[in-house]
Amino acid sequence: MLTHVADKKGEMHDYMLASGEDDFSKHVGHRVTIEGKVADKGDGKVKVETKTKTKVENGDDKETHSKSEVRGDMDGMRFLGVKSMKMIAAACP
Repeated sequence: MLTHVADKKGEMHDYMLASGEDDFSKHVGHRVTIEGKVADKGDGKVKVETKTKTKVENGDDKETHSKSEVRGDMDGMRFLGVKSMKMIAAACP
């Protein structure tokens, strides 16, 4: 969750971050710059798909898949599909 984000008019918003690769937990409490695409009011769709391959004892590969999808129709929830993130300060003011 990205909180206290000011838009061009100075209004504050919160965003649910969506990315298949980034580990946002490393940046909790940090000030960051994020680039991505915003969706809200039912137009957003977050789809996450993971694939994991592991070797089992007999040397064969075992593959697992999981998929989940959330649509941006939650009341007042805004989604931000993250393309890039950069930490700019270790603490938020």
